[in-house]
Amino acid sequence: MTPTLAYALRRAAASVRRSPKLQAVALATIALAAAVLLTALGALHAVDRAADRWQAGARVVAFLGPSLPADRLEVLRLTVATWEGVDRVRLVDTGEAVAELRRTLGADPELRAAITPDLVPPSLEIDLAPPARTPEALSVLASRLQAQAGVEAVDWGADLLERLEGVRRGLELAGLGVAALVALAVIFIISNTVRLALYARREELAIMQLVGASHGFIRVPYHLEAAFQGAGGAGLAALALWATHRTLLPGPDPSLAFEALRVPLPWPPAGWILAVVVGAAAVGVLASHLATGRYLRGADG
Repeated sequence: MTPTLAYALRRAAASVRRSPKLQAVALATIALAAAVLLTALGALHAVDRAADRWQAGARVVAFLGPSLPADRLEVLRLTVATWEGVDRVRLVDTGEAVAELRRTLGADPELRAAITPDLVPPSLEIDLAPPARTPEALSVLASRLQAQAGVEAVDWGADLLERLEGVRRGLELAGLGVAALVALAVIFIISNTVRLALYARREELAIMQLVGASHGFIRVPYHLEAAFQGAGGAGLAALALWATHRTLLPGPDPSLAFEALRVPLPWPPAGWILAVVVGAAAVGVLASHLATGRYLRGADG
């Protein structure tokens, strides 16, 4: 460590010790702003995980005409099984489809009796190899199936995927907006904190300039202090949110349950958290640079 850097670190540490209340207010305010951003990132990650789970279990169902003979159904199954990207094709005839639907509906005898063979057509359930489980490949396969004689409808979860993508795009835009607001908040908080520190030490700084101290030499301690405030506030926010997340949603796969529906709420990746902490430190240095530059220009004038 160079003598200049060691001096700057001592100056930054001394400045933090001299104003504990001011530092606590700055850290708490930055932590609150960073917590909002981390919450938005957590929601975005949850949507990403939901889309990944849907894609991992992607399946195409082709509903067939009820009048197709058994040999034609088997030929269609064998034909689809040879297509690229198709892993397995299961033929569900009308009898099996009726039995499965009745099991799904439960024990209500009237409801079960209302399910008749003419209501449930035969179908092909098509499982795809992992490389083919993309929205584009699914759309192409659905179009190809629709063109086959005897196929009346194809379902591959396009509506759900479109909703997930819409939510994801909305969260991305919201995240960008929140990130911009957080950056502005950090700049405002840290620049005012640095301004107060410069004002409190204006006589000492004047002497340093008289003996030839460069602007960079004066600025570095404030840059280090601002980086500590930015990274410290974001780190506190991440720690508090992690503790809350672990307390309210324990277990290896945290989720919220709404009767039979479970909504996964995973903790954001460590890389995202690190990016927020480093980004807050960088914004803090920028705020310090702006505040010290304005002060030094005024002092030189």
